Amino acid sequence: MNSLKNWCKKNKNFITIIALVIITRLLILAIAYFSSIKIKFQGYVFHGSFLDLFNRYDAPYYIKIALEGYEYNLEKFSEINFFPLYSILIRILNFIIGNLIGGPKIIGYLISNISLAIAAIYFYKLARLDFNKDISMRSVFYMLIFPTSFYFSIIYTEGLFLLLTISAFYYARKKQWLIASMLGFFVSLTRIVGVFIFIPFLIEYFDLNFNSLKLSFKKIKKDILYLLLIPAGLLSFTLYQYFRFNDSLAFYHAKSVLNINYSLFTETIFSLEKYPLFDRIMFLGFLIFAIIMIIYLYFSEVRLSYIVYSIVLLFLYLSTGKIEAIHRYVSVLFPIYIGMSLSSRNKIPGYIYLLISISLLTFFVILFVNRYSFY
Repeated sequence: MNSLKNWCKKNKNFITIIALVIITRLLILAIAYFSSIKIKFQGYVFHGSFLDLFNRYDAPYYIKIALEGYEYNLEKFSEINFFPLYSILIRILNFIIGNLIGGPKIIGYLISNISLAIAAIYFYKLARLDFNKDISMRSVFYMLIFPTSFYFSIIYTEGLFLLLTISAFYYARKKQWLIASMLGFFVSLTRIVGVFIFIPFLIEYFDLNFNSLKLSFKKIKKDILYLLLIPAGLLSFTLYQYFRFNDSLAFYHAKSVLNINYSLFTETIFSLEKYPLFDRIMFLGFLIFAIIMIIYLYFSEVRLSYIVYSIVLLFLYLSTGKIEAIHRYVSVLFPIYIGMSLSSRNKIPGYIYLLISISLLTFFVILFVNRYSFY
């Protein structure tokens, strides 16, 4: 009994984090369930099981890939747009325990939520390398109540991507380059933007910061070669596409069906005019907030690698010619939660973040569950 008490005392912070994950996920689920019963958006009436509340838009494609594999057709939408790791995990676990726990949908939810829980723990550990307990815990809390944080827990890649990215950064900070690079390999198998984690990792490898931007080649050791594992993830997917479809860039060519043409970020911004007013306000709001937080991180002298990571990913998201998923993409920029925590050391900003985040999270869950075009 004393050993259990000592263990709980020693791991109090981690237990608190897991409790926050469980509580916030249950609240999201409750909001989703009751809104599906009470709200009839544009005449839509929910029919389906509990598991189908969030099973829409991209989610069914990950399940389909897991069960049937990829198809590639330039004349219509192809699942090859979606990177494979998430679906691979669903396929493997479905083969092992699918019959025991109810099939691929449940497995998808489990992967996302377990990933989120572990990501939250690693985020706390990562933040503690630079900040005190309060700032670190607030960072985790703001991540869990972010207006689009429900994506972390559904059959989307956000939860898995968050786990792999944050844990990779943690081991990069610890200079454990083999583990960091192996995780980077899987990051680039989860999303195409994942390969660009290579850039902030180089910054960490050479210990670059705002006070010292000079490269010291004396720091180069054999372990720098581990970083090549990061692009190897993307390369392995291109090789699969070559041997399967005779097109190593099938995932890129298939995007033409979705009218995704990589272009200047200004063109993406100007594309706002084709969306309804509400969507324009929402997309622009998330974009402006992300930019403000990145600027705040800069003036707070948060690690250079975190700022570069946020800028690179945000720039890439704004180079697709379409801004419609920016609210989802911003959610995986974990440094912005550190910025929120740092800027809420005074109570008033903290209360504002809390009120706005929970209100918008509730609102967006209701919209998503009731089939508002919420990508």
